[in-house]
Amino acid sequence: MSKELNKQVEYKGHKINIKIDLDYQGKSMKNLAPYYEVIVNDMGNGNYYIKYHVKPDELEEELSRIEEITKEHFDGLINSSKSETEILLEKLGYK
Repeated sequence: MSKELNKQVEYKGHKINIKIDLDYQGKSMKNLAPYYEVIVNDMGNGNYYIKYHVKPDELEEELSRIEEITKEHFDGLINSSKSETEILLEKLGYK
């Protein structure tokens, strides 16, 4: 049985779920350092879904960063006529 923890956040009219799979490290390849899988998704009509792999010793810092990135994403949707995909690609450095 896997150990998953969820946090639901409402941000500017969007319902967001952040799921951490604590057992995911057991599923990683033997040659890789263990890590947890963090999945963020929009529970409403949006199609925001992104996975992160986080090292156990960086979990607290990375969760704060992930929440900020997610809020920035939704701020961009509210303040822009660009699609979710365009906003995401621009944040990744694509022009």
